Amino acid sequence: LQRMGKADFNGIAREGMEDLMLNCFVVMLEDALRAGRRESLSRKQLVRAAFVIDAKGIGTQVLRHMSIIKTFSAVGKTYFPEITRTVTIINAPWLFTGIWKMVSPLMPRASRDKVQIIGCSFRPSLETHGNLEVERFPGYLGGSGAVTICPTDPIPKDAGEGLNLCRGGLSGDEVKVTA
Repeated sequence: LQRMGKADFNGIAREGMEDLMLNCFVVMLEDALRAGRRESLSRKQLVRAAFVIDAKGIGTQVLRHMSIIKTFSAVGKTYFPEITRTVTIINAPWLFTGIWKMVSPLMPRASRDKVQIIGCSFRPSLETHGNLEVERFPGYLGGSGAVTICPTDPIPKDAGEGLNLCRGGLSGDEVKVTA
């Protein structure tokens, strides 16, 4: 469960924390890969991850930072291509759901079937598309699960000052990921 609608994209960019956030994203994908491998061995069948992205609170400010999202997407597609079963974006603003309804028919069927963007009436779609039990989700999403979600406070000014946030200790010139 990712709370993209709560992400402080302006703060991430202002403080130069893109690499730190990318590292966090890669750790999440590696966890999903390991969990999928472990579960696949246990069940003796391929198990892939169902990702849920909560877009509540996302606004047009995210459009200024599409390069960050494109980089994340490129890393996922390049280095973790087969771990994703579904991506369900919930609480999406009507503008995003409307655009999705227009654009999705133009996409390859496999991609279209893997991704779903829906508004605030997401429970039936999570259960059918993602094959997820909403009861296991945190209370703010209508569940009763004992899931702890970290707070998503704004990034303070100068939070990135003095930190070496580059991937693997390499400078940004040495490592390039293109979207």
